[in-house]
Amino acid sequence: MMTRVKGFVQEVATEQISSGQLYVPSLQNIRQAEVYDGEISEVHRDALRAGVPVVALALAETLNPAHAFEVYPTKTIDSQRSAHGVSFGRFVARAPHARKGLRTLVDVAVKPFDDAPTALNEMHGYHVLDELGVETFQPVGIFPAQHGDHFIAMSRTRRDMQSLDRDTWVVGRRVNSAATAETAERNTQTIIEIAETMAYIHANGVFHPDGQIKNWSVTADGTVGVIDTENLTQVEIGSVDAPELAWYDISKLVKSLILENQDEEDKMFGVGMLAGMAIGQVRENIQELIVAPYVDALVGMISDDNLQQYQHIENLVESVTNRFHVLEPNWPEHLVSLQQVAFEYQ
Repeated sequence: MMTRVKGFVQEVATEQISSGQLYVPSLQNIRQAEVYDGEISEVHRDALRAGVPVVALALAETLNPAHAFEVYPTKTIDSQRSAHGVSFGRFVARAPHARKGLRTLVDVAVKPFDDAPTALNEMHGYHVLDELGVETFQPVGIFPAQHGDHFIAMSRTRRDMQSLDRDTWVVGRRVNSAATAETAERNTQTIIEIAETMAYIHANGVFHPDGQIKNWSVTADGTVGVIDTENLTQVEIGSVDAPELAWYDISKLVKSLILENQDEEDKMFGVGMLAGMAIGQVRENIQELIVAPYVDALVGMISDDNLQQYQHIENLVESVTNRFHVLEPNWPEHLVSLQQVAFEYQ
C-alpha cells in the first residue's frame, strides 16, 4: 500500500495518524527550505516552527524538483525496537518527457519528533559522525508534519546497513554447536569493534548517551557504525564532563548485553549476550570485550603533537579504568541479579 502527498495536498485516514502508523511531511514550503551545511542555528529552528523545512546541503538540489512524497504505512519498525515508530518512503518527481509517471529522487527513513531541536540534533549527529568517518545514515532533512505539531527527520535509506539488534546473538555465550560457535565468535568481534569505535568518537569529544546495542549498526562488509543520533553529545576536547559521559555510554552498552528482552521503562532493547551469567563472568566479559579494547584503542590514538587531546585521552583511560577496577568493583551486580531472577523463571 502506498499513500501519496501529491500537489502538496494529502488525504490520510484519521485512524492511521492517531495510531502513529503514518507520519506525513508537509512539502508546502519545500522551495523555500533552509539549507543545513553542518552547523545548526536559530535560523533552522525558526524555519521549522514557521512551517519551512530544513534540508541537508548535499541533497538540496536533489529535493528541489520534488513533486510528491510517497509513504508506505505497512513498512514500519515495530514499537519494541523503535520508540519513534520509524517508517519509510520516498520523494518523487515527474519523469521527464513523460505525460505520466514519477521518478524516485531519494528513498528515506521517516522518524517523527515532538520538537524541532531534537529533530535537528539527529540530523546534526549524523553529519558529525560522517565527518569523523564513522558509518552512519546520511541526513536528508527535517520537515514539519502535515498533521499534528511534530517534526519529521528523514535520512537516506541504506540497504547495506542494519541495526545490530537485528543480528543473531548467542544468549549467555552458551555454545552448543558449530553454528553457535561461529555466531558467538562474530558477536565477540562485534562488541570489540563497538568498543574501539566508541573509543574513537570519545577521543574526538563525541558521545552517544543512548549507546545500547540497537543504536549500533553493521554494514554488509562488517563495519560497525552508529545510528539514532538524536541524543548525540559533543563536548570540547578536555572537557571535565567527558569521563562521566564515557562511562554512561559504556553502561548503556553493557545493560543491553545483559538484558535478554525489552525494558520498556528504560527504553532498552536487550540481546542477552551476557544473560544468565554470574557477576564474575559478566565482569570478565566486560573487561575482555569492552574495557580492554576501549583502553587499547584510546592509547593507540595518543600523540605528542596535540597536548590537549593527549590529556583528554589520558583522562578517559584513567577514569574508565579506575571506575571499573577500583570505584565500582562489583558493577553491574544489581543488574545481573535482576536478570538472573528473570532468566531462572523463563
